[in-house]
Amino acid sequence: STPDYVVLHNFGRVFRDFPDGFDTFKLSDTTHKLHVFISHNWATGRFIKFMALVFHFNHNSASIAAAIAYIVTVLLVMLSAKDIDVEDRVNDLYSTCHLGTAMCLATYWLCLLF
Repeated sequence: STPDYVVLHNFGRVFRDFPDGFDTFKLSDTTHKLHVFISHNWATGRFIKFMALVFHFNHNSASIAAAIAYIVTVLLVMLSAKDIDVEDRVNDLYSTCHLGTAMCLATYWLCLLF
């Protein structure tokens, strides 16, 4: 078996075409139990395989991290704006939401891919 971090290393490099004589079997170890079995089609591109596995293994943790990043960003902006007039705070709400969304998306993709 091969651990998921080995399969996903270098953006799924293990799925690319290797030169003749390279044995991918060297990447695996003996095991007594399989947690996940990954089968793939050599005709499918490396990027598609990598993204499917990344979503399978990392989506839940990336979603949680993104939600936390959004909440923390919005709270920090709201706390820093507590001395601003109410009218100005309403005007800043638009940019606050976009900042939170940007942090959410950046955190999600970083956690998903790495």
